[in-house]
Order: sequence, then C-alpha cells, then structure tokens
Amino acid sequence: SLQPTGRAALQKLQAKPNVQTIPVAPLPKLLRQKLVSSILDLSPSLAHAVADRAEGYPLYTVQLLQDWVLRGRLKPSDDGLILDENSSSPLPDSIHKVWHNAIRRALRQHPASDTHALEIAAILGVRVSMEEWTNVCAHCDSTPSETLLGTLFRAHLIRPHPGGFSFVHGMLRDSLELSAEEAGRAKNHHRACAQFLMPKAEHVERVALHLLMAGSLISAMPKLILAAEKRQGIGDLERSRELLERHEAAVQLGHLPKGHPQQIEGLVRRCYLEISLGTPSSVAESADRLLE
Repeated sequence: SLQPTGRAALQKLQAKPNVQTIPVAPLPKLLRQKLVSSILDLSPSLAHAVADRAEGYPLYTVQLLQDWVLRGRLKPSDDGLILDENSSSPLPDSIHKVWHNAIRRALRQHPASDTHALEIAAILGVRVSMEEWTNVCAHCDSTPSETLLGTLFRAHLIRPHPGGFSFVHGMLRDSLELSAEEAGRAKNHHRACAQFLMPKAEHVERVALHLLMAGSLISAMPKLILAAEKRQGIGDLERSRELLERHEAAVQLGHLPKGHPQQIEGLVRRCYLEISLGTPSSVAESADRLLE
C-alpha cells in the first residue's frame, strides 16, 4: 500500500482533467495459473499453491519464484519443479515477507549492526551515497562490516553506482524501513540522518523530512518553510504546496497555540504561493485565517 505522501501525490494526479484512472483488478484464477506456468514449469500442486497465495497479484508471483530460483530451492520431479526438503515454510504471506526473508538470509552470518546499517541506507533514500551512509552509520554505532556490500551484491539485493549503491527494488527498501519502525529504531535513524545533513544548505528539504519522521516537529517546521521557499523559487509550485501542507500538519500535530509564529509564517508563505499559482480564492482563505 502507498505511504501517506505517495497516496496524496496519486490523488493530486488523479484530480487533473487530462488524467484517466483505470482500475486494475487482481488476475482471475485461470490467468493466475497461466502466469505461474509461463514463468516456471512447476508441479501442478505447487503451481496451484503459488497462484492461490498470490491472490491475483503478479508481482508477488514473480518475486517469490525469483527468490526460489536464486536460492536453489527447486528441484525436478516427474510432475515438474517442486520445493526441496529444506523449504519448511515455502509460501510467505506477502511480498514484503519475501524481501524480509531475503534480507534475513543474506545477513545470517553478519552482526546485528549490519542489519541496522542496511536500515539506515534504506532511510537515506533510493540511491545511497557512501559518504552519507558511512557517516550516519558511524554516528549510530552501526559501522557496516567490510563484507556487507559484497554479500548484498551477491544476493542480488543492491546495485553498485559510482559513489554508492541503490536497492534492486523499492519494496526491498520499504521492507527495511518497516523493520526499523517495528524494532523502534526508525526515529533514531532519521534523527542521525538529519544531524549529518543539517550543515549542508542544499539538503534542507531532506533534513526537514527526516526531522518529521523522527518526531522532531518543532525543529522540522522552519526547515519545511525554507524548503518550500526554495521550491517556489525554482518554479516547483506543486512541491512547494506539498511541503507547506506537511508544515501545517506538523503545526496541528504539535498542538501549537493559535497565533504561534510558526502558524503565522506558514500561512504567510501559503499566501505567497497561492498568488504565484493564481488562485485568488485560496489567497483569500489563507488571509482570513491569518486575521482570525
């Protein structure tokens, strides 16, 4: 499922007059079987089990079968490929579980600090800078081992890039972030990311969002205003509006009293933005709220 920011962006896209939304339903049962059979020649019973568990979502099918192949979990039989005897729990409940299992297997010989380091990489972004990652990890006492990146590359979990690496799939990164949240480490990771990026003015937007995710609402608010100003200055008005909406949500979540400087600054910035967008009714609404 989409995270709140992704859901809001999708809703804005769907609201545009030239955008058409086409619902895509899960695959019907017959096509589920055909999809499985078109990828691998599984035994009928295993193909049926995979198709049922996938519930019509092709990505689950593809990722699960790829995982089995990479781990050598399939063996031939008279009826087709079957799972080997070591696969005691063959069908994960979700695609996130597939990625979670892949991470756990890859890191089974690594210290816990490597798991934490990988979570930090996921929180830093889609494409990870080695400089940022190693510095934030050091701050969190989670310095990655020398063999970690090699292990992840051989397990087909990351792709190398000049100066860093990226995850092979967005859902792998999502699974790592979810693991960090469930373990209660995510806020500390976000706080460390914000602290490292703070001195660099070009990263003000990233700092603001890390502070929000760390629960540091008061510290995030002025950064969100600055980031919105920067976006407006380069003509990215929609992103500026999104950041101001995040600022307003932070003001509300922080239970700031009416007339607080941050509330006023957010509304003033919103007025300037609506003028640029050419929406006089919204300008009037923000002005009225200033005068309340």
